[in-house]
Amino acid sequence: MSIVLEQGIRRWWRDAASAFLVLMAALAGSRANAEVFNIEIDYMVDSGIGGHSHRPSNHEIDAVVQMFACQGHTLNIIVDDVLPHYTQLRNDPNNCRNVFGYSGANGSFGRLKRDFYDHAGEAGWHYCIFAHFIEDAECKFSGSSGIAEIGGDDFIVSLGDFDNDIGTPWDRAATLAHEFGHNLGLYHCGGAAPCGDPDDDPTSIGPRPVNLPSVMSYFYQLRGVRANLECQGLVHPGLTLFKNLDYSHGSMCTLNEAFLDELYGSGLRSVDWDCGGTIGGVVSQDLNEDADGWCGAVTGLHTLRDFDEWANIRDHTRVEHALLSDLPVSRCVTSSEVRAQQVKRGGCPQPAVVVEACFPGEMVYATGSGMPGAVGTCDDPFPTVEAAKNAAPAGSILQLTPRVYRERVPLILQTQVTISSRGTAVIGTTIP
Repeated sequence: MSIVLEQGIRRWWRDAASAFLVLMAALAGSRANAEVFNIEIDYMVDSGIGGHSHRPSNHEIDAVVQMFACQGHTLNIIVDDVLPHYTQLRNDPNNCRNVFGYSGANGSFGRLKRDFYDHAGEAGWHYCIFAHFIEDAECKFSGSSGIAEIGGDDFIVSLGDFDNDIGTPWDRAATLAHEFGHNLGLYHCGGAAPCGDPDDDPTSIGPRPVNLPSVMSYFYQLRGVRANLECQGLVHPGLTLFKNLDYSHGSMCTLNEAFLDELYGSGLRSVDWDCGGTIGGVVSQDLNEDADGWCGAVTGLHTLRDFDEWANIRDHTRVEHALLSDLPVSRCVTSSEVRAQQVKRGGCPQPAVVVEACFPGEMVYATGSGMPGAVGTCDDPFPTVEAAKNAAPAGSILQLTPRVYRERVPLILQTQVTISSRGTAVIGTTIP
């Protein structure tokens, strides 16, 4: 078969598959805000003796696709061309911060995109290169796991300084989801604004908030959300609805680093925040590792809030292409930072890459002192167990504040839910 014919068949198949996915998404569009996202991935292969391939596996791709499917979105990922293997992708030597707009060297992102990207100028497409190394903002070697445009269409996964020159399966899947999250407008610390750089501003919020259960937070990116929450003792094993590969749903509790009640802990489990060996009292502690990290020096204290990332993702690739140039970029966690974090917080293992089941339920909170009109989040809990039970869909977990609940009537559970508390919660009824 000629190369031209083979390429023509491959392009026809891609276009047909893409059209089918768009049609299926439209037919399944009963879910609010369902969208179709498209990524083309090209990857480097070192064909020398003892070489390696940066190609993500189909299983890793499927896990990320499922992550979006659980939210009603269609993620169409095409793993396409083999690229020449460059040790480092080159930045613009006259402006080292210019990564994606530079095409003046063979080993530059812009040159590779020009030569290999099949969807140039097409709305709704993102381009990713699985590369070896990238350069930092001074055109020097960087052990970063990746870099991405914030709200743009370009990103890089670069795991050459990680295990076996290509990272583990979890490194690849989670970093793909992480870097694509930046294209969708997400940051490392939640919210709708950059986290800041703790090296330049010690009062800025750092990239490892413990109450942002998302692969966007460095605290979870390379250790998994549920796995690291459980390993670090922040939740009771099996009593949450967190997945390992996910963006945040905004369901964790707000934490004031200057006033941390250890019995309250994470809001889901009591926690020894200052690593003093006992749990009790109020302490101050840096929980997002601005400086020395959890259990380290107490500096740069903030109020840390979870953020519903899924409700705030935005795909800007459908706007005029000219608006996608000169965008801010996010340079992501390096291998040395990952190793340092492991020393600080213990050797929690990575989870296996699996295509995770979708959870139909929700995390629903209740406290005996809640106000009428509450929505059932940790920061706005229902006032009674009855109200929480009535609002909870099947498969939910009711998170109760430890106390005695005096309900108006006996509780009748008509849907399958789990009741959990970080301490003792006693549910009784008042006398009619």
